[in-house]
Amino acid sequence: MVQQASFLKDSPPGGLSDLTLVEELTDNDSNKIISIPANTRYKLLSLYVEYEASSTTGNRNVEVRFRNSDNEVFLDIRMNPAITAGSFRRLNFYPGAGNTFDQFEGGSGYMSMSSLIMPGGCDIHILDTGAIDVSSDKMLIYLLVQEWTV
Repeated sequence: MVQQASFLKDSPPGGLSDLTLVEELTDNDSNKIISIPANTRYKLLSLYVEYEASSTTGNRNVEVRFRNSDNEVFLDIRMNPAITAGSFRRLNFYPGAGNTFDQFEGGSGYMSMSSLIMPGGCDIHILDTGAIDVSSDKMLIYLLVQEWTV
């Protein structure tokens, strides 16, 4: 028997709510965490990442980890191929996007992402798993969500 997770029953009241753009724009940081506030639900619509690698030698491996309130990963998206030293990439994640990370035409890549509803206390951790140059690489995060309170 399939059981519905308790947070799925708290759907947006009256249908669609306003869309919210959540940004994490801290300079010189390639290890980001976006936390869902308490008593809030986020329905994830898209995730856009701009990554500018410093000239420090090494391949950057960007990973997106969706974690519950106990920091346990329940969905993990890994980008391949790696971002090389001195390069710039735009990473686009959204439902139905397909997968063009292996091509990076024009510096952009696309990957399909599950449409998730995440409750308060969960977070999204976006990082370079190799931690090549965390304090010099530049990573900007734009997360489009449907947000409501419960």
